[in-house]
Amino acid sequence: KVRVMGHTAGAFPGQTNAGNYDVFVRGYNAGGNEIWTRQFGSPTYDWGFGISADSSKLYAMGYTFGVLPGQTSAGSSDAFVVKFNLND
Repeated sequence: KVRVMGHTAGAFPGQTNAGNYDVFVRGYNAGGNEIWTRQFGSPTYDWGFGISADSSKLYAMGYTFGVLPGQTSAGSSDAFVVKFNLND
């Protein structure tokens, strides 16, 4: 499996753009076919800089100039770690 991370100013199919740049993580199988995509962000600018995964979870790290859903901003920009359950 291959997992990639980046940011986008748009929305991937089946995903929603929260505003400006969102972070995305995407998984591919050994044949190079997409098997899942997760896109998330705040109303402002969000960047992803690293991912780590095991067989069922993926952790995405980066920073945001906004406030991610369910979180509180500590100031100008904040670091984040988001966990995804890949079997959902």
